[in-house]
Amino acid sequence: DTGPAVSILVSSNLCDDTSSYRYFEHRTSDRRVCDGRVCDGRVCDGRVCDGCVLGRCVMGGCAMGGCVLGRCVLGGCMFGGCSSSGWKLHAFSLFFFSVRSPVMAGGLFAVDRKWFWELGGYDTGLEIWGGEQYEISFKVWMCGGHMEDIPCSRVGHIYRKYVPYKVPGGVSLARNLKRVAEVWMDEYAEYIYQRRPEYRHLSAGDVSAQKQLRSRLSCRSFRWFMTEVAWDLPKHYPPVEPPAAAWGELRNVGSGLCMESKHFSSGSPIRLEKCLKGRGEPTWSHGQVFTFGWREDVRVGDPLHTKKVCFDAVSHNSPVTLYDCHGMKGNQLWAYRKDKSLYHPISNSCVDSDAAQKRIFMNSCDPSSLSQRWLFQNTNATVLDSFNSNHNE
Repeated sequence: DTGPAVSILVSSNLCDDTSSYRYFEHRTSDRRVCDGRVCDGRVCDGRVCDGCVLGRCVMGGCAMGGCVLGRCVLGGCMFGGCSSSGWKLHAFSLFFFSVRSPVMAGGLFAVDRKWFWELGGYDTGLEIWGGEQYEISFKVWMCGGHMEDIPCSRVGHIYRKYVPYKVPGGVSLARNLKRVAEVWMDEYAEYIYQRRPEYRHLSAGDVSAQKQLRSRLSCRSFRWFMTEVAWDLPKHYPPVEPPAAAWGELRNVGSGLCMESKHFSSGSPIRLEKCLKGRGEPTWSHGQVFTFGWREDVRVGDPLHTKKVCFDAVSHNSPVTLYDCHGMKGNQLWAYRKDKSLYHPISNSCVDSDAAQKRIFMNSCDPSSLSQRWLFQNTNATVLDSFNSNHNE
């Protein structure tokens, strides 16, 4: 390990609220070299990690006789200065406020200049815009560094009033993403091609120099990155989309009308309209196709082409509207029950409808009310049973 990937710029006024100090766990067990000396891994919480503070694992290296961000402490140096008697306050705060980040936004980081160029800088084969945040992030982690967010740091970003160059369309972005995948993602690149078949035969340009750089730096595999760094990513963004529980049009049993969203934007209401299926009109373009997916939310679109807006309800008697999907359940958690009702656990109510006013709203669940019964065009009984078992039905 040649040192930290990112030299974070931290403001002098780090958070003063010491009651909010938190410990963060570190999963690796590498030995780190700091100022030419080896800092042995210490056992914290029954595990070996880079280092520990007060018996807890920390990130960025060893502490209490180890190294911090590549510098030895307690008898060595810290941030270029000696610390023979203990921690400096800002370094102590740094550990308790830093959070490991698998991928960052492109361009918004501080890094040691020499080490940045040892990494090859940015891939010069990337065109104009897009993909650079993945490229530098994978490179940092896989080639021996760390990347950390410091919530109490201060970063300034100055935007131009206009873009002085033309940004090419989707082909340029797709080319950049494929280039990153081909160099850094190993066998995981196949998941991208399954999701974006059009990328498979797209030219990524000559990537031989980038692959030679990766070999020369003895960078780790992408499987290591997914296991040790982004270990919780598949839980929230699975490489292969799990099967949906129900999808297609949503027809009301009582009125025979269908749910429809005329606008695919946050805040748009869901309304009742005449069903388009069977009339030769494309239901997708009219917003009459919905997916009850693995996150147990309801999204606009079919399972392979969902929009990033979800059914959302605030409380009992509130309207059902679209809101940006957040994946945190809450107001966007639904259950499609065996009696064909759409149940909203957080408000303990069901989706109801008024055919005359074409309104869709939340109401007290009534097993005898046909206006609360909804038929999905397609269902997966196995997935539905699994979902409903979570809601004790």
